[in-house]
Amino acid sequence: MVQGVQVNACRNPRCANFGVLPLARVDRGPNPKVVDNYIAVGSGKNTAGLRCKLCNETNAIKSNRAVVEELERITHAPAQVSSIACRNEKCIHNGLADTSPPTRYQAFGTTAAGSRRFRCKACAKTFTVPIRSSLRQRLPGKTAIIYRLLINKSPMRRICEVAEVTAPVIYQRIGFIHEQCLRVAAAHDERLQSLKKTRLGIAVDRQEHVLNWSSQFDRRVTQMGAVASAETSSGFVLGLHLDYDPRYDVHDLEMAAQACGDPAKRPAFRKYARIFLPFEDGPNEAEDPLPEESRLPSRGVRIHSPYTIYAHFYRIGQLLPEIEQLHFYLDRDPGLHGGCFAAFGPRVKAGTVEAFWVRIDKSLSVDQKKRLLAASEAALTKAQAAHPGMRKFDVAKLLLLSAIGHPEFLALPVVKRWVPHPMPNMGEPAKAMCYLSDRGDLDPSTLADYLLDVRMHALDRFFMQVRRRLSVLERPIFSPSSNTRWHGYAVYNPTVVMRLLEIFRVTYNFVLVGEDRKTPAMRLGLASRPMTLEDIIAFLPGDQSSVKA
Repeated sequence: MVQGVQVNACRNPRCANFGVLPLARVDRGPNPKVVDNYIAVGSGKNTAGLRCKLCNETNAIKSNRAVVEELERITHAPAQVSSIACRNEKCIHNGLADTSPPTRYQAFGTTAAGSRRFRCKACAKTFTVPIRSSLRQRLPGKTAIIYRLLINKSPMRRICEVAEVTAPVIYQRIGFIHEQCLRVAAAHDERLQSLKKTRLGIAVDRQEHVLNWSSQFDRRVTQMGAVASAETSSGFVLGLHLDYDPRYDVHDLEMAAQACGDPAKRPAFRKYARIFLPFEDGPNEAEDPLPEESRLPSRGVRIHSPYTIYAHFYRIGQLLPEIEQLHFYLDRDPGLHGGCFAAFGPRVKAGTVEAFWVRIDKSLSVDQKKRLLAASEAALTKAQAAHPGMRKFDVAKLLLLSAIGHPEFLALPVVKRWVPHPMPNMGEPAKAMCYLSDRGDLDPSTLADYLLDVRMHALDRFFMQVRRRLSVLERPIFSPSSNTRWHGYAVYNPTVVMRLLEIFRVTYNFVLVGEDRKTPAMRLGLASRPMTLEDIIAFLPGDQSSVKA
């Protein structure tokens, strides 16, 4: 266990060993005094697993330290820009906002430009909070039009033409807008952490993004994944994290890993377990190998996607401590299942967190979707005719109760108990659900209610908007001539992708309104009004004008 994080445990909710942590040390020999209910298994350097002796299920061993490192990464940047806080990385107050009454910082006058200056009481270093966000910025009036064009699918060259600026200015403003969006998100995260609700449904999935090759000597593209979570009723995107860290140089870490003997160790036991290093870019070298015709980024480092997923779930837990019951609707990525149970194991055991796999056929044509929808409607209408006077919702619940109570269904292993949704829609055709957190203590009627509420639409809509509104992340069009290796609008620098994703997440949550004239943040109760792009550009640490009281 590292800083309270232990992700290696049994993940079978019906097992008495579920969530029980393995012992750090056990006795060996014929008559051991200390016996563990787990045994380490595996053959070869990349297949270390932990097998539960009670249910005989095996899960891959992950590095707890790597999960903690990744969690620190995805929470570090917002903390650095969110509030009036010490910038000294060696200080105990680094990134921490002041208390009320103030105990960490003291006012220390102003600068010549009028910006407020503060002094940290721990390290005595001073820092300033600018009087306006665009202080010392040349042509600040260009920022709004650049921002507007970025989120409306304008290619970089067209933005340069319309805004009459050079490419370096575009990328400098992307960095500035990104910092402003982090400040806005952090200010509302404080409200999110005190949000009290009986139940929230959260859809979780990953989206892949392709970057162009940057060297004619290696024309493989770079493919990266972003894991995201969205609250299903409001559409509020709680987190969006790319498996990429721009702070390090991959060649420096490669030499450090070689020096400490990492290549000879199994992945979970390496010092640099979190980082995808060049020596792993080969057949059978990594637990999560790179896709074919893909390479590591030329700048920064790629993170092993399971660690980004695990850290993402821990971050969701930090953001929603006051919610009585959380229901997670997961895509069928096995990493999502493991990450959810690792971060919320005690709450799954207590019944305050439920998890469901969701299967939706996204490859269907419009005509196929219509036929499937018509067949589902016909089956529901037929069932309703047998129960005159009963609401459609109640009839759908009866169909579910019949399905989940069937002996053949109950004879299946939990992870194979798929049940079709009786009320699919055009956005989610052929939808089926699997109840992953089945402890055997939930009555069928309550389970049927939970299954009827399973949906992924909120997150699918956000992912669709990412593709439609950000030109650099548009889904590439494959053709024989392109050979899937180069895409016209894709960027070369993963840092730009990371920044644009966060910019769009904040814009989606706080600026873009739906047919009800509300933003996702307003529907969730975090904001009292829609923000404008100008509001985000001008946002300063400590500004609570858009936060709902």
